[in-house]
Amino acid sequence: MGLASWAALGAFLAVAALSLATLWPRLWESSADSEQVLKRLIEAEEPASVVELRRAMMLQMQRSYARNWGDVGQLATLFQIASGMLICELTLWIIALIY
Repeated sequence: MGLASWAALGAFLAVAALSLATLWPRLWESSADSEQVLKRLIEAEEPASVVELRRAMMLQMQRSYARNWGDVGQLATLFQIASGMLICELTLWIIALIY
């Protein structure tokens, strides 16, 4: 086994590790906790107005979006690196087969 084969094998392992990191389960935040909204805004001594309720829900949705967007950016970066490593791996296997 030549140097190109060993390098291709290393690239394959990198692709496998990056793919696992990309596909690993994550905790996504997708909505507000309805129980918390009920207790804090509706069942309070002085219930929140519709405007206050909408504002609180919008702020919660923005926080969820911001938290999830960081994870999406990380996933995109991992996917891009894995794709680049896959191209390197294929190129190295072709070199190993030719020489």
